[in-house]
Amino acid sequence: MAGFSLQDLDFENIRIAISNPQTSGAGQWAMLALYGSKIRSGASKEEAFEYLSEVYDEFIYCSSNARIAFEEFIESDTDLLFSYEAFWARE
Repeated sequence: MAGFSLQDLDFENIRIAISNPQTSGAGQWAMLALYGSKIRSGASKEEAFEYLSEVYDEFIYCSSNARIAFEEFIESDTDLLFSYEAFWARE
């Protein structure tokens, strides 16, 4: 995945799993990474928040912690898992 960017994601066409950001620090950090990626690309705070609002409903929420979310990802058919440390994608 050389050259991969969060901006390259098409949230409507891939299944993305994330730890629930309402109960998981890992999920909160993943959402912050998405927000920050928009800010770093030159978006305003309002544009970055709107982006988060748009993609929020596209996620498939996993368990309330990162370890269980990773185990669920391994056993599921989702394409990508966001975590606070990294992301995992299927080839």
